[in-house]
Amino acid sequence: MSNFLTSAFLQALDASANPFVSGTLTIYQSGTTTPLSLFSNEGLTTPLANPLTADAYGVFPTAFIAETRFKAVLKNSAGTTIRTVDPVFATGRPDNIAADDVSFDGSGIGFSSTNVQDALEEAAATFEAKLADPNADRIKFWDDSAGTMAWLALGTGLSISGTTLSPLTYSLAIQAFTGNGTYTPTTGMKYCLVFATGSGGGGGGADSDGSTDTAGGGGGAGGTAIGIFSAATIGASQAVTIGAAGTAGAAAGGGGGGGGNTTFGALLTGSGGNGGSGSGSAPGSDTIGLGGTGGSASSGTVNIEGGAGATGYADVAASGGVGGASFWGGGGRGGATFSGLAAGNAGQAYGSGGGGAADVDNTTGAAGGAGKAGIVVVLELVAV
Repeated sequence: MSNFLTSAFLQALDASANPFVSGTLTIYQSGTTTPLSLFSNEGLTTPLANPLTADAYGVFPTAFIAETRFKAVLKNSAGTTIRTVDPVFATGRPDNIAADDVSFDGSGIGFSSTNVQDALEEAAATFEAKLADPNADRIKFWDDSAGTMAWLALGTGLSISGTTLSPLTYSLAIQAFTGNGTYTPTTGMKYCLVFATGSGGGGGGADSDGSTDTAGGGGGAGGTAIGIFSAATIGASQAVTIGAAGTAGAAAGGGGGGGGNTTFGALLTGSGGNGGSGSGSAPGSDTIGLGGTGGSASSGTVNIEGGAGATGYADVAASGGVGGASFWGGGGRGGATFSGLAAGNAGQAYGSGGGGAADVDNTTGAAGGAGKAGIVVVLELVAV
């Protein structure tokens, strides 16, 4: 593609505004003393002498040139140099100007390039050197604090595929343990909410000498520890231990057994509830047993103490204490009677206490209710 160098309408004048007759204009490669080829036609097929010579009116002939930048030396008819200009840009279509012909000052941003082409190459080399292949789909962005390009790191809950950035989708899963076992996370588990409840204590038994009223106390409920854990904290698995439920107080007026502790690895502990007191064997007067205290909880974000068992009642009629309520629900009902025997009922909800027994004038005696074993429940947030 050719570029327009001079026009037949361009007139050179001297300092007195007289036509620059027989003056010469020599065209060189910019920065050198190498003459360039000139042409009289736009197709660059008809050569034209270099230097150009002005006519009697000081006008140089129309000329075309292949280059976009050159050096021009103007001399008078005696051969004296009047002026040298370097570089001079030929006029042509804007899309014909080469990038290396456009000056550039990158000193303010740490670039050494002096033209646009070199600046583009310097920028590409600088950025690519700092952006090693991440071996994954990533988005490039300008990190203003670091003053450079960087790969966008994906935060939690985001995924990228090709050019699409999407939020991750999740589902819920649940695992429950009513006996000893091992918790192994569901594939893709990110976080889990864990409930660990100790086992409930047993209700107290009731006995009479045949002329007294007695009632056993209700067993206490196990405590519940609640915690949230990441997949990293859980690791490959966690051991689950469910303590035994508290045994029922014997018919001879025995106290209820304490519930065992429930543990989720070393992360959570729900302690078992204490057993309710019994009336003792063949007491000589109306006797009531105290309810067992609830178990504690530890290491959880939330620690809930188990409910205490109720104290029995004995006066004309007899009523065993109700078992303590756990996080999951109520305990066993106490036995109640106006005459004879009424055994306590076993704990109902996980970790609840058993009910106390009742005895009105009966030497046989009645047993309390057993506590309910504890439980571990794991609610998982799973990335799909």
